[in-house]
Amino acid sequence: MVRFNRALFANVRYAQAPVSTYPSGTMGYIICSKTDLDVTKPSRTLSDDDVKRMKLRFYNSQVHSAAFVLPQFIKEELEKK
Repeated sequence: MVRFNRALFANVRYAQAPVSTYPSGTMGYIICSKTDLDVTKPSRTLSDDDVKRMKLRFYNSQVHSAAFVLPQFIKEELEKK
């Protein structure tokens, strides 16, 4: 899917996140953009106060960026043309 989307979009990134209700415990996402937008960086950085006010129990700006840090075997597979 990543290779297929590279033909359609300027920017294609793969991310993963733990999802406790998903059978394997981890879900992967393909994030695509027609621009060179760096999707690994949140468009808005949340302060600790923002996180508390929104009652977020999982997401924060660091988790957003960390979702794009992948194990070596996945990186190698995604780098294949």
